[in-house]
Amino acid sequence: MSAFSDPIMRSHPSSAADNPDNFQIWDDEYTILFMKKFTEIHVALADYKMKLMQEASDLGSPFTRAMMLHYPDSQAIRGIIDQFMLGENIVMAPIFKESQTVRDVVLPGPATWTRLFSGEQIEVQDDSLTLEGVSCEMGLPAVYYRDTEGYTMSDVLDQYLQVEAFI
Repeated sequence: MSAFSDPIMRSHPSSAADNPDNFQIWDDEYTILFMKKFTEIHVALADYKMKLMQEASDLGSPFTRAMMLHYPDSQAIRGIIDQFMLGENIVMAPIFKESQTVRDVVLPGPATWTRLFSGEQIEVQDDSLTLEGVSCEMGLPAVYYRDTEGYTMSDVLDQYLQVEAFI
């Protein structure tokens, strides 16, 4: 989640000194590869995140945003508390429960959203569309992006389409 939500990527919630039982990224090869994949995505988003940091400085807008900030008139969007946006171009619908691999995702519209890691394009005609039972296996989170006049996300993220899951 940190790859899509933070200006600075963290690999764990606290330091090993605070909690020596914390699993570290170097503890196994699987975790190192997983961290590599999402670190590369974090780095690919650097220019976009710099733009968002400048917006935060100039306008006071948050870096990671509640969806209703961009879609205040959408009743469907107003009730969402478990998804967020990174700027106006990325929607992240994280999993918060251990062993959960499926969730519903609400995409705002009208817009065309692309699912990162599959390339599936979803056309949202109305103010929102609920996708039911979206698979969110480890390593393939529910992340959607769109191109806007201000930023072409496909130039940044298309290289990550069709990446295999880490399961």
